[in-house]
Amino acid sequence: MFAGIVLWLFSPVMLWVCAAPLRLCCGPVGVAVTYLAVDTKYGYREYEVDANGVLVMRLQLGLGYVGDDLRDASVFVTKLHEDVPNGYSGREEDIIEHVVRLLLSSIALEHDGRMTGIAEWEVILDAPLVGRPYLHGELRVDT
Repeated sequence: MFAGIVLWLFSPVMLWVCAAPLRLCCGPVGVAVTYLAVDTKYGYREYEVDANGVLVMRLQLGLGYVGDDLRDASVFVTKLHEDVPNGYSGREEDIIEHVVRLLLSSIALEHDGRMTGIAEWEVILDAPLVGRPYLHGELRVDT
């Protein structure tokens, strides 16, 4: 089902993920976003992933800033279709990792030159999604 997903982020950047748009939505949908104590400004974005016209995943992104510089990003991933695997078996590409990394790469491009020394990211999975302890790190354009 995921062959041909296109990532649209309403920025000058369009990335090919693997024929459906990832749409930007506005406003929180009941997600409690936790920020670091050093964060002085906050942002929230919501994205949806469609595959062949079917809504399969929701990504809610909390951004923490120190002044005008991006410091951290937390991505809350919610599964909305049975074609999204709950866990990762290691036998094929992890579609959740792939979509999250493309989203974060675009966020890094958007904030290029406006990030603290080390901007960090993490992923929080909504049940029934499990595992994937590798979904965290330093926010870079090639994330």
